[in-house]
Amino acid sequence: MRKLNFVRYNGHRHFAAVMHYMTDAQEQNQFITYTQTNSDRDFENWFDSLLSNYYQELFVIEKDDQFAGMVYSYENHLRDGHCKIGVYIAPSFRVGGMGARAGLQLMDYLFRQYPFRRINCDVYSYNKASLDSLLQCGFEKTGVLKEYRYLNGSYFDLELLTMSRSFFMNRYGKLFEEGEGYV
Repeated sequence: MRKLNFVRYNGHRHFAAVMHYMTDAQEQNQFITYTQTNSDRDFENWFDSLLSNYYQELFVIEKDDQFAGMVYSYENHLRDGHCKIGVYIAPSFRVGGMGARAGLQLMDYLFRQYPFRRINCDVYSYNKASLDSLLQCGFEKTGVLKEYRYLNGSYFDLELLTMSRSFFMNRYGKLFEEGEGYV
């Protein structure tokens, strides 16, 4: 499988796009709960704190020199052998399975770089396209947090999913050539 162009976050190059999608009321519902910012400076400070203290790995996906999305790992627990991942694809790039490819490529990188036994993913039940894609890729449901999110007048569940290293390597381990496509 041809790798997507993953690059390390560069504030000068990516800040405007990241801020745009993470503060957009409709888009942020797809991958984060909310951002509490009132200015560019507040957002920059908040995001810098996430980069320093929360995200272990964060890659921006570029296509034709445009911001196409980002992938990241968080809640990394090396001693326990697991982490969580997030994938965000900008609206104009949500065709052709880019989200699934990006997630698999990130997982390939994480399983090759860290001693994780499994990778976990949380998805709001209203994000049906992502939930269906994750289940088709082989993630297993491990639990549900009922009525976890209030949005547009309704409560939605948070679906808890996981994939083991052995399942990933058996099914996807040969899709990517190790080392290419990560900057």
